[in-house]
Amino acid sequence: MPLFSLSKTELEKRKKVAQEIWDLCCLAAPELYIDMQRVCLMEAFDKEYFKSEFHKQKREFSIINLFGHNLNDPKGTFDYNYIWDDWRRVRPIIAKYLGKDYHGILPLDRQYNVSVGRYRLGLANLPALQDEARPKALPREWWDKHPDREKQMRRLASNWWGREAAAYTYEDLHAQTYK
Repeated sequence: MPLFSLSKTELEKRKKVAQEIWDLCCLAAPELYIDMQRVCLMEAFDKEYFKSEFHKQKREFSIINLFGHNLNDPKGTFDYNYIWDDWRRVRPIIAKYLGKDYHGILPLDRQYNVSVGRYRLGLANLPALQDEARPKALPREWWDKHPDREKQMRRLASNWWGREAAAYTYEDLHAQTYK
């Protein structure tokens, strides 16, 4: 329970911030989806790498998905008092998939420092964004020799993303989309 309720003006500001964060999440999600597809296809050839990398991707997916689910809850129960805590959680994921210098991150960081700095003196600074490596490229021979490539891609798309799998080519998944 927050110590105080937000004024109408502050609530509107935070709703705008929440939408900006969600827009960035929506830009990062397709990159995460392609990486998840690429890593899933590696399972048949490099189980250890799959386990370590897919675990990270599941966590990132869950953080973004939970934020979006809570924000877009039809009951309107999202608590804007904690929007900056949400920003601290999704910020490294957005930076990983869009690049740490992406133009939408710095303005939100500035707003965070102004908003949170008033209440948490000395604790307001966000940690510096690190260059976090994205998954390694899928070798062409693994794509060609994969025993159930289409089935695995369909399963990931439906189980994790709730949609039909797109008809990706090797080039779609192999493209270096790193910013």
